[in-house]
Amino acid sequence: MPKARELTDVEKFYIQNNPKESDSKIASRMNGIGIKTVAKYRETLEAEVDSSASETEKERIHRLGNGPETGNFIQTNENGTTIMTQQASEVSDAKRTVKGPDYGGDESSAKRAQIHRPKS
Repeated sequence: MPKARELTDVEKFYIQNNPKESDSKIASRMNGIGIKTVAKYRETLEAEVDSSASETEKERIHRLGNGPETGNFIQTNENGTTIMTQQASEVSDAKRTVKGPDYGGDESSAKRAQIHRPKS
């Protein structure tokens, strides 16, 4: 029987944000992870939720917005080209939903101001 492995940060993030899915369904989507591992991690989450029931909206946004980074899912080929994968797109969309359209802060606003638009 193969040795059980630890959950990665991405897998933990997925389990945290899919509370309505069954343990077996989640485990079937993760290679090398069993149902018991998912159930055990969910038990630790329930203990944390009980201790942090007074989480404010700002704290929630901070917690959810600091999940896996989009750059972790960008694929780079040998010739130097980069490709945005489906996972990278989904993480980016999720962060935009949690933090709002300007989740990049002042930096994204400054970049928008630098875009050259020719007058017609």
